[in-house]
This record gives sequence, structure tokens and C-alpha cells, in this order.
Amino acid sequence: MEIDEDEDQFYKDAKIDHKISKTVFTEEEIESLLISNVTLFFFAGFDNTAMGMSLAMYFLAKYPDAQARLYEEVSEAVEKAGKQHLDYETVQNMPFLEQVNI
Repeated sequence: MEIDEDEDQFYKDAKIDHKISKTVFTEEEIESLLISNVTLFFFAGFDNTAMGMSLAMYFLAKYPDAQARLYEEVSEAVEKAGKQHLDYETVQNMPFLEQVNI
């Protein structure tokens, strides 16, 4: 059986000992990676997010009764939570907010 040149190179590459010289990242490297990924996610999804939020705001402005209902639901949730901010679980238990969310 004859091995062609490309396949031979594959076997040569497979035998190379790949050693990882660095296993721990510094805080600066982690911060840099996080910032670059967050920036990528923000700009990659920015148009979709902005359009969805703009559309939701448009309909809330067009239908003040829906806006008042949403305001009441969020106000009650904040009051029940007794916090300055809402956590994920509280937001998940707001059915009208889920309906408004696009």
C-alpha cells in the first residue's frame, strides 16, 4: 500500500508532541479575553437587540393601557422582591413582561 504525500504529512504531524507551555492565565489576560468577547457579542447582536427594543417601545407608547399594565407588573415585582434590582427568577415570573418581550 502506497501512502501519498498529503497522508504522509498527516502522519508526521500526528507524531509531533504538542506540549502546552502555559496552563494559567493572568487576570489581565482573562480581562482582555472577556472584554473582547463581550464587545463581539454586543456588536454582533446589536442590530437585532436594538430593533426588538425599539419595536417594543413603539408598541408600549402606542398602547398606553399595555404600558400601564406592564408598569404595574414590574412595580409589584420590585416591591415583592424588596430589592433595588430584579433577579432572573423574579423576571421569569412576570407573564406580561414575557408577552411584551420580543
